[in-house]
Amino acid sequence: MILTPQQLSALKADILADGALASIPLGSDGDQTIADAYNLTVAPDFWVWRTDVTRAQIYHSTSPDATTWNWTTYKQQSVTEQGAWVQMFMGDIADFSLPNLRAGVAAIFTGSVPQNAQRDHILSMGRRKARRIEKLFAVASVGGSGNPGIATNPATMVVQGLLDGPTVGQARSSS
Repeated sequence: MILTPQQLSALKADILADGALASIPLGSDGDQTIADAYNLTVAPDFWVWRTDVTRAQIYHSTSPDATTWNWTTYKQQSVTEQGAWVQMFMGDIADFSLPNLRAGVAAIFTGSVPQNAQRDHILSMGRRKARRIEKLFAVASVGGSGNPGIATNPATMVVQGLLDGPTVGQARSSS
């Protein structure tokens, strides 16, 4: 993970604001201990839009809300709607952090109770719980309402992935 100088400063400030982390000795072992803490999912839950959702995950997985894909509902969509759905996954991966993709899902799967349930399943599969480092830099999603990071209003990640010890060391030594 590569952080900008501003992000390194923000990470340093966040570390210093946490008494337990601020007291960890400088050095590679301490830096890795802090990185490990930032790589854990946060509690309480903080939800973010996923950037790497496959159709197979949507079709074959149960969502965080315990919903599943319904092939009967999909078959009842128009040919144009089915085609638009397939186009959303060019390369087989969809980025749910994009507001136009979420709007497209809503445009295709809205109306009847089964269509709304299909939309809700898809959007539920498009989110996940954030790691502490991801939450630190997450921003409110375009088109979201209410508090960002709640299950019904995931935030958008600015930083994604795992933090490593050397990056923590760089942050801790930054001015």
